[in-house]
Amino acid sequence: MKKFDKVKRQEHELIRNRVAIADFTMGLIEITGPDARKMLDEMCVNDIGHLAPGKVMYTSILNEEAIMIDDVTVYCYGEEKFWMISAFPDNTLNWLENHKNGKKVRFENMSDRIALWTIQGPDSRRMLASYLRYDMTNMKYYTFMQNEAGGIPIILSRTGFTGELGFEIFADKSLIDRIVSDLLRVGKKFGVKVLETDVTLESIPTEKGLITIRDFGGANPLEVGLDWSIKWDKPFFVGKERLLEIKNKGVKRKLMGFVAKDDEIDIENESVVKIKGKTI
Repeated sequence: MKKFDKVKRQEHELIRNRVAIADFTMGLIEITGPDARKMLDEMCVNDIGHLAPGKVMYTSILNEEAIMIDDVTVYCYGEEKFWMISAFPDNTLNWLENHKNGKKVRFENMSDRIALWTIQGPDSRRMLASYLRYDMTNMKYYTFMQNEAGGIPIILSRTGFTGELGFEIFADKSLIDRIVSDLLRVGKKFGVKVLETDVTLESIPTEKGLITIRDFGGANPLEVGLDWSIKWDKPFFVGKERLLEIKNKGVKRKLMGFVAKDDEIDIENESVVKIKGKTI
């Protein structure tokens, strides 16, 4: 195992102690139509049926065998409009299209048009409050609002994937560079920097015990500790029948975390883990 990269360590400390910004652009699917809410509630394990406008919900999407095909965040604009943030937009979009079953719903992949930048760290609120047009200091966790950044319309959300106070800015890709330049200017007194490494997708969430993309491949939500996100009393969601069987029988494996004694170690993906010489 190699030594933990010096730049990565500095970026960890910046997020944990001050504020950092990073390009966190992923897939963005817009779901609209009279059956948009019903469709999403059937596709997702969480309670999209009661998600209120302005609120965000984390959930997973399963296949019929209860295997996770994606974990997503869903933004509710109203009864007939939702945004879904996905790391696998093409696959997830195809999955949704193949499960419309005559419902009046439309899907649009907006990934090439909308940029997503994350602002993370204990100073993130103060920094944004000094820059954005509308007051956002009282935003609750997992909510979003319309705002303006240097006169540019944006969507501001408060979610985050770091375990720290943090926000996200959604804006037109052609205008995002202006916003980033502004953030670096207004954030200078907070020591803000643009992250150079992949810590926001790898070591930062893992350090806080959050589930990453590499964790759920081939697994069901019960195996990776996402029991809390499952709305069991919903009449139906894809994979529910199989997931109930697994729940009743008991899972045979569970995702586990561990702490390395040497904090200089950088544990790489796919590293072999052994206990008393046995690969586990």
